[in-house]
Amino acid sequence: MLFSSHNFIILFVSFLSRFGPTAIVIPSTVTIEGIEFSVTSIRYGAFYNCENITDIVIPEGVKAIKSSTFSYCYRLTSVTLPNSVESIGQGAFSSCYLLTSITIPNSVTSIGEEAFSYCESLTSVTIGNSVTSIGNGAFGGCSSLTSITIPNSVTSIGDWAFQYCDALTSVTIGNSVTSIGEYAFGDCYSLTSITIPNSVTSIGESAFHNCNSLTSVTIGNSVTSIGSSAFSNCTALTSITIPNSVTSIGGNAFNGCSALTSVTIPNSVTSIGYEAFNGCSSLTSITIPNSVTSIGEGVFRDCTSITSITIPNSVTSIGSSAFRGCSALTSVTIGNSVTSIGEGAFDGTNLTSFICYSPSLTYFGLGTQPQLDTIVAPAAFFDVEEADWTSAPKHVRYARVIAGELTENAFGVINRSYKTLKVLDLEAATNTSIADEAFKGCYNLDSLYLPSNLSYIPYMAIADCKSLKSINIPATVETAMPHVFASQVEYFHKNLKYRENVVISVHPHNDRGTGVASAELALLAGADRVEGTLFGNGERTGNVDIITLAMNMFSQGVDPELNFENMPEIVEVYEKVTRMHVYER
Repeated sequence: MLFSSHNFIILFVSFLSRFGPTAIVIPSTVTIEGIEFSVTSIRYGAFYNCENITDIVIPEGVKAIKSSTFSYCYRLTSVTLPNSVESIGQGAFSSCYLLTSITIPNSVTSIGEEAFSYCESLTSVTIGNSVTSIGNGAFGGCSSLTSITIPNSVTSIGDWAFQYCDALTSVTIGNSVTSIGEYAFGDCYSLTSITIPNSVTSIGESAFHNCNSLTSVTIGNSVTSIGSSAFSNCTALTSITIPNSVTSIGGNAFNGCSALTSVTIPNSVTSIGYEAFNGCSSLTSITIPNSVTSIGEGVFRDCTSITSITIPNSVTSIGSSAFRGCSALTSVTIGNSVTSIGEGAFDGTNLTSFICYSPSLTYFGLGTQPQLDTIVAPAAFFDVEEADWTSAPKHVRYARVIAGELTENAFGVINRSYKTLKVLDLEAATNTSIADEAFKGCYNLDSLYLPSNLSYIPYMAIADCKSLKSINIPATVETAMPHVFASQVEYFHKNLKYRENVVISVHPHNDRGTGVASAELALLAGADRVEGTLFGNGERTGNVDIITLAMNMFSQGVDPELNFENMPEIVEVYEKVTRMHVYER
C-alpha cells in the first residue's frame, strides 16, 4: 500500500491485483512519518481488477467510495459498508460477479452510475432511506436480483438503473420518485406487476420495454407523459388505464403488446405518437377522446382485432399507415376537423363503411377495398386523378356527399368507378349544375338525390340508368321561386326515359316561407311524392308542413291518404315528443 501525503486520503494501488490477499481490511487510520491520518475515501480504481479478493471490510469514517474502486473484483462475495459512507461512485462495484448481497447504509445519499452493474449473483439489495438518486445503470444487469424496494427518499431513478435484471419479479417504488429514466426497468423479463406512485410525473423512453411477463400496470395520477416505447413488447399486458394527468403518449409506447385487449385514453391526451399501439393484435376496441388533435404514423397498425373506429372532431390529421393491416376493421367514422390522412392509412383493412364528416378532406386513397359498401364524404374525396380511377373502391352501393362542389372529374369517377351504386345522395353538394352524362350507365342506381341548388339538369344525365326508381329533387335552401322549382320537376317528369319506373320525390324546406307552394306546384308538375314533417318542424326554418299541405289538398278535392281525424291528439303527442308548441292559429 502506498499513502499520499494529502490530508485524509489513502491510495491503494492496483498492483495488489492478481497476486494480492483474498481478504482486505482497510484500516480506519494510517500513520505516515509519525503523523496519523484518518481514512475518509478510497480513490478511483484502488482495487480495480483485483481478482483474488473475496472479502472487503471498509472502516467507519470512510465517506466516499470513488469510481471503479472495486470493479472487476470477480471473486468478491462480501462487502460491509460503514454508516459513514455518503456516496458510492460510478462503477464502484461493477462486474463483481460473485457478490450476493449489499446493504447501503442510511448515510448514503447517492448511488453513482453503474455502481453495481452486472453483479450477476446479487440477490439482495437494501437501499438506505437517505438515498435521493439512483444513477444510470446502477443495478443494470444484476440478473439474479429478484426484488427491490426503492425508499421514499429517492426522487429519481436513472436511465438503465435496473435494465436486464432478468429475475426481478417485484419492485416497490417510493412515493417521492418524480421521474423514471430511459430503460430504467427495460428487459426485466420476470417482472409481473408495477405500481407507479402519484409522485411520478414522467415515464422515460423504454422504461419497461420488453418486460414480457408484466400483466398489471398502475400509473399514478401525476404522470403527464408516457415516453416512447415505455411499455413496448410487454406481451403479457392485457389492460391499461391511462390517468387524466397524461397529455401525450409517445411513439411505440405500447408497440407489440399483443395481449392488450383494453385501453382507456383520457380526455387530457392531445397527441398519440407514431406506432404507439402498433401490433396490439388483441385490442378489440379503442376510444379516442375529443382532446386528441393528431394521430401519428402507424399508431394502430396491425391491430388485427379492431372492428370499428371513430375519429373525434378534435383530430385534424391522421398519419400514414395509421390503421394499416387492421384486417378486422370494417367501419370508420371520421369527425369534421380532419384535413389530411396519410398515405396507406387504411391499407390492408376490410372496410364496409367509410364515413367522413370533414368538409375539407381531399381524396387520400382508400385502395380497392373489395368489401366497401358505404361512403359518406365531402365532394373533394371523389375528385380522384384519372390515373388513380382504377384504385377507387369498386363495390360501393351507397354514397353520400356531405359538402362541397362535385367537379366534372368527380362525376367521371362516380360514373366509371362506382358502377355498383344503388343509392347516390348529392343533396348537400353545392352544385348548381351537373356534368352532361353525370350518371349515364349507372345501371344499378336505384335512388338518386340531386343537389339542392341545382338549376339545370342535362338531358343525358341519367341515360341508361335502367334500375332507377326514385329521384329526389330537394328545395333544401330555397334560392329559387316555387315556379322555378316546379319547372325542374317538370323537366324530369317529361324527359326521364323510364318515367313509368321512377318515383319523383320532392323535399321542400321553408327558408323563404314557400315550402307549401313549392310542394303544391311540384305535384302539379308531375312529382309523385312529397317529403315533409308534422307542423313543419325541421332544419333552419323547417321542412314543408305536411299537415297544411294535406289540408290544402282536401280543400281541392284531392285525398292525400293521411288520417287527420283526431287533430287534438296529434298536437298533444307532437308537443310532448318535440317539446315544441303548435301555434293556436
